[in-house]
Amino acid sequence: MVAFHDVFRYAWDLGYRQVELETNNLEVSKIWYQLSDALAGNGFVCAVNELRNREWVVELRHIHRTQNAVADALAGWSRGSSPGVLEFGHPPSELEMLLQEDLLGTS
Repeated sequence: MVAFHDVFRYAWDLGYRQVELETNNLEVSKIWYQLSDALAGNGFVCAVNELRNREWVVELRHIHRTQNAVADALAGWSRGSSPGVLEFGHPPSELEMLLQEDLLGTS
């Protein structure tokens, strides 16, 4: 939930008012659309609810883990790095096979 709060807050602070986000975490998707009472009263859930209720359009879609392999790999690859934006001129070699599988729809 912390990561979703940070992503939504960052998008809001940058001035984005229409955002699409995919997650392989079904419970987070249910919490966003208020279909679950899991973590009810949790500070981060309350903060995410406050962000959700702002004047913007946010679409959060649940996808299966296999459809999120590239994002999962990037997240794992960035663990331990300093916060901030990291740009690649070319994808890291570790991701090339995952990107090819994603392109072909075989992942």
